[in-house]
Amino acid sequence: IDPTSTVATTSFELKNNGTAVSISSVDIVGNTVEITTASPLDTAQSLTLTYASLNTGVDAAIYDDDGLPAENFYDITIYLSATWDGSENTDWNTAGNWNINVVPTSCMNVIIPGGVPNNPIVNEDPATPAVCRNLTLISGGTITVNEGKDLVVGQ
Repeated sequence: IDPTSTVATTSFELKNNGTAVSISSVDIVGNTVEITTASPLDTAQSLTLTYASLNTGVDAAIYDDDGLPAENFYDITIYLSATWDGSENTDWNTAGNWNINVVPTSCMNVIIPGGVPNNPIVNEDPATPAVCRNLTLISGGTITVNEGKDLVVGQ
C-alpha cells in the first residue's frame, strides 16, 4: 500500500450477506486500507468487498511485491475486531460487553484492554465454546476461562 495515495468511498462496494452496505470512509493507514461503514454489519453473515478496477486511486494505492501497481484482481479478506468493554458484566457471551454489541465469532479479532469495569470470564461448554480468530491482551487486560469451559482461538 502506498500511504501517500487516496482512495474514495466509491472505489469499493461492500455487501453483507448479499445486501449493499453504505461506506462512510476509506483511509490508508500504514499498510492497511481501513473501511468504515455507515451502519453496523451483521457479523454472523458473509462480507464481500469488491473495488472498481478502473479506479486509478485504488490501482495507484495497492502494489504487488514487484513494486508496480497490482493487477486489477484482489483477494480481500475481511476480519472484524471486537473490543471488550465489560460495561454490563463479566460474561463473554453478553453482546453488550463488546464495543460492537456482538459476541465475537470465529472470524473476529478480539482485543481485551486493561482498565475495564469488568474483566471477561468464559463460561461456555466445550461443545459450544467461546470463539475468536485472534486474541490480543493489552497491558492490564485479563481473561478467565473457568474450569471445564472452553475458548477456541484461531479455529
